Amino acid sequence: MTVGDLSRRTGVPIKTLRQYTDWGLIHSVGRSAANYRLFAADALWCVELIGQLRGLGLTVAEIRELTETDAAIGPRLAGLLRHSRARLLRRIAQARETLRRIDEFEACRGYLTLTPGADHTVAAEHHNSSKGAAVTSTDIIPVPNKAGSARALSPAARTVHRWVLTAFAETGRVPSRADLERHTAASGADHRAVVAELVDRDVLAVDERGEIRAAYPFSPVPTRHRVTWDGGTTVYAMCAIDALGISAMLDVPVTVTGTEPGTGHTVTVHVDRDTAHWEPGTAVVFAGQAGDARCPSVDRTCGHVNFFTGPDAARDWAAATHGVTGVVLDQEQALAEGIAGFGGLLREDRAAIDAAEDFRERGFTHVPQLLTAGEVARFRAAAEEALAAASHTDEEFGTRIVATTDAWEHHPVLRELALHPRLGALAEQLAGMPLRVWGGEVLRKDTAHSAPTGWHDDLTFALLDSRLIFNAWIALVDVPAERGCLTFLPGSHRRGGPDRAELAEHTADPDGYLFRRWPELRWSPRVTVPLRAGDATFHQGRTAHYAGANTTDEARLSFLVTFTDADATYRPLPGRDPLGLRPGQALPDHRYPRAPQRNGG
Repeated sequence: MTVGDLSRRTGVPIKTLRQYTDWGLIHSVGRSAANYRLFAADALWCVELIGQLRGLGLTVAEIRELTETDAAIGPRLAGLLRHSRARLLRRIAQARETLRRIDEFEACRGYLTLTPGADHTVAAEHHNSSKGAAVTSTDIIPVPNKAGSARALSPAARTVHRWVLTAFAETGRVPSRADLERHTAASGADHRAVVAELVDRDVLAVDERGEIRAAYPFSPVPTRHRVTWDGGTTVYAMCAIDALGISAMLDVPVTVTGTEPGTGHTVTVHVDRDTAHWEPGTAVVFAGQAGDARCPSVDRTCGHVNFFTGPDAARDWAAATHGVTGVVLDQEQALAEGIAGFGGLLREDRAAIDAAEDFRERGFTHVPQLLTAGEVARFRAAAEEALAAASHTDEEFGTRIVATTDAWEHHPVLRELALHPRLGALAEQLAGMPLRVWGGEVLRKDTAHSAPTGWHDDLTFALLDSRLIFNAWIALVDVPAERGCLTFLPGSHRRGGPDRAELAEHTADPDGYLFRRWPELRWSPRVTVPLRAGDATFHQGRTAHYAGANTTDEARLSFLVTFTDADATYRPLPGRDPLGLRPGQALPDHRYPRAPQRNGG
């Protein structure tokens, strides 16, 4: 199998598989005629084992140790697991200590109120003591979170941002303005609009000529923070926290070499994703800022977030540097900030790109853990409340459906779900265009007298003329196949013939109208997608799908959100005009709002 085949079968990115091969963790059996690496079937087992060991907390370096000798692995693995357990226990203890400090802080001082525009950083104050300077802290860290900012980008800007970071990591140099213009033009995006959005979100900074002067975490010029990795080039980071996040962002172990301001002393950190070894062991990071809070990070924070050989050195520097405020971060805090800011930046984008490709090619995609456990519990309770209070429900195929106006237009918690920023941002990533929310329904399939929901597509019932209509089907309980999860016909959205069947055809034969109009669909492969509570599937309006009967002892409960392109217009169906809008009328924003995006930070 090729490296692409191995990636699809294991879910591990191609880049990571190539690194595993270079490090001797898996072995290729040659190359194809097209010069792609080829792997035998046992590579599947090796990749699965590496994933299991990583899941047990072992670093890549520790896994490599297991492969570097012919000695028995058992005793050495046991020793490494003891080390992993000790690391985890230390982190748990540190987390508990942090929770204790939070409890103490809240008990003594109440919640800290942040006022927009106010300066909430802490000042570096010089005290007349033997230790010299000291930094007081309320644990507010002035370093902006770039992952949050990147998640709020439009699909076009997100694609360009990912390309800039990937190109920088691969070549060690920043793309030029000309490179950037060529890439945005090739993707069909407007160069000026994309760059303006990237600058506005502070994920890039450019100079007056339009050349990139910051592509966080990377710096186009040498800084105090040098980062290297096996088989890679040398790059410089914009600040110490940016440097610490590069390993998690690129999914490779790196070595960070930092220079302490003022003294020139060296701090070395060997980072492997979420673990790090610091030299000297007393080293810390000072996270500082200076200047106007409206300035980009490159001017406000980057020069003031540095490695120091110890807390006293950091405090002394802060006290001697005019106008700088900030906090001293210990090693765990600094690494956590780097991971939070950059760890999922490319990995999440890669997952979103894969999901979008799935959505385009197969007509549906599965998104695990769209909602957290806490969100699931809250929205499930709201859905049950809406069902109990509904003035009417529709009965179809054993499924109770609360009317759209009851489910999301008048219930504040369900409206919150329909307009959830995470949901809206993902929907626009899949669609590649601006969207608006068209509707939201609670669907409950009870256990008594349950029947299958026959094969159908949703476009048949749509009261719209639009470029794209699709649904997010969000599970509010676990939905295995026995509870009536959805089954899809992959690629059925690409079938020939008319865009949609006539509503009368569905009314006359609700179970067979699709196969009568498009008989080739009957022989298409079928994909059933069980969901955990909080998972979702997204399927296009023309994708044929089906839901089995609920044969379990628990009701199936889900929430359906319908999206359409932002320029869609109203199209009533014969005998079905419930909205009172004019045919061809644009959808009013107050009733059908734009799909929201996640905020930065």
